[in-house]
Amino acid sequence: MKIQSLRSRVNIAILAACVAVALFFGLLLYPFESRRRQAGLDKIQLLLTVLYEQNKAALANEVFAGQNLALNQTLISIVSVEGVASAQVYDTDGNLMAAVGDAPPPLTFSPDGGRKAETREFYEHRRNGVAYTVFSTPIEVIGERVGFFR
Repeated sequence: MKIQSLRSRVNIAILAACVAVALFFGLLLYPFESRRRQAGLDKIQLLLTVLYEQNKAALANEVFAGQNLALNQTLISIVSVEGVASAQVYDTDGNLMAAVGDAPPPLTFSPDGGRKAETREFYEHRRNGVAYTVFSTPIEVIGERVGFFR
């Protein structure tokens, strides 16, 4: 058996101590960071929900009446809020009616023609290394679905 030199023993001891300290602080700080990240996502979801709720009546009326110029103005006002990258409105078939800003991937529909999710969706999407949060919800007028907002 080869006897290790004093230099290699010291290097191994230093490396082991560094790994132990990194693991200790990683395990200690992980819960705090995950809670901080979740709090940030909750704030983003609240912002997007409030923006939609403020403009829900206008969006529904403009989609129902086919007022594309007014619809574009409403989307421009939504995108003017800091942190909002884009806003799109789709008809019930998933065809894009109006869009302002950088568009996320298109809406997906199930094979039977229905919407994949019947309720609001909030999820993270990465494109070109940039993380976006996507908020998608149906637009309804008097209980009748007229389109989708994203």
